Amino acid sequence: MKQQRQKQLLLSLLLYTTFTQISANEPAGARSTGMGGVSAIHSDLWSVKNNPAGLAGLKWSTAGVSAQNNFLLKELTTRSVAAAFPLRRISFGLSGSSFGYTAYSTYSAGLAAGMILTKDLSAGFSAGIKRFTIRDYGSKNILTLRIGMQLRPYRNLKAGILVSNPHR
Repeated sequence: MKQQRQKQLLLSLLLYTTFTQISANEPAGARSTGMGGVSAIHSDLWSVKNNPAGLAGLKWSTAGVSAQNNFLLKELTTRSVAAAFPLRRISFGLSGSSFGYTAYSTYSAGLAAGMILTKDLSAGFSAGIKRFTIRDYGSKNILTLRIGMQLRPYRNLKAGILVSNPHR
């Protein structure tokens, strides 16, 4: 009974934070983009960028590239690359992406790790660097941190949460 109550409480917290999200999401991969950026519950290669807790669900090493062109403008193209390597209970990943053109661009690179904590719970952490460049204004590098969790309270239900830049 106590474990059931804990699962219900955590699920309520996850649903509350899902509906009160106030941050910009930069999804990577066709699956996340096709779902409007909803990516906190996926366990695939792009968990490296979307929610590092999803890396824990990987069974084999994988790598991929992704390109997303918005409004058929080459200036609004996002290019991403990622690789993931599962080892027993912990999986590691590398990612990189670029967006923009000569007047405005962003570049990012990161490292991520995801771990199975229990049969129904996984957690992950990622750290990276993001570089913003604006012509005539210069560039700025920013450290990015992400902490994610995925929970399967019931066999047919999965919930995920991602906290970006908790240090800000």
